[in-house]
Amino acid sequence: MAWPELRDLLTHFTQRTGVATDLQADAAAAAVSDQRAETLFRMVEEALHNVERHASARRVTVELRQTGDVLAPCRSLCIAEYGVGFDPSTPMPGHYGLLGMREQAALVGATLGVLSAPGQGTRIELAFPA
Repeated sequence: MAWPELRDLLTHFTQRTGVATDLQADAAAAAVSDQRAETLFRMVEEALHNVERHASARRVTVELRQTGDVLAPCRSLCIAEYGVGFDPSTPMPGHYGLLGMREQAALVGATLGVLSAPGQGTRIELAFPA
């Protein structure tokens, strides 16, 4: 994955919004195909857009980790914000960001999960084969 570009994205997001960001990545997990890297980058962009528009968050953490074992390695991307949260089971008319992220995840063989609740912030998790 193009880490300089992702770091730049997070730096510019912080400068523009005042929301602190933190990027944590395992070296092994950072080696992904160009197609997958581009998709993951776009998904982080969309998540940051959602944070800026809806979350009233003070901090965002982006983590890329290698998990699983030698026989079944897996990578995960997690974007967590510590803002107002929402009820993911209640569709919001006119809001298609998460739907688009689910579609993008499927295109690169990833699954996307959204954990959120009002007052609890939001955590977006993607899992994909190594």
